[in-house]
Amino acid sequence: MLTFLLDEHISLKVADQIAARRPDIIVNPLAALDGGRLLGEPDGVILAEARQRGLTFVTYDKQTVAPLLRDLADHGVSHAGVLFHDRNTTPQRSVGAIVRRIERAFDTYKDLDWTDCVMFLTQ
Repeated sequence: MLTFLLDEHISLKVADQIAARRPDIIVNPLAALDGGRLLGEPDGVILAEARQRGLTFVTYDKQTVAPLLRDLADHGVSHAGVLFHDRNTTPQRSVGAIVRRIERAFDTYKDLDWTDCVMFLTQ
């Protein structure tokens, strides 16, 4: 089943609101995972941990994560999926919009195998 790991730049309110609205959707904020031990770690470390746990990584960080995904693919290393937000269509302060987009992605794609999938969350 599709489960999420929110990058540290995504408000903790997103996870709180999803938990309140949709307890069937598992959302792990990076800050809460293992007491926040991955906070500040390079994205490659976070992607590896997400892969081990089967968590799809939700991030705004296309500049850093996209090249990492290409590098992983070049080396035959899988990841557990990435959902990118776009600051132009979903500002970080728009908690409600982020919540709705994650819920929509879950409802639409929850039964897919997210191994090596990359998607952009849109309206």
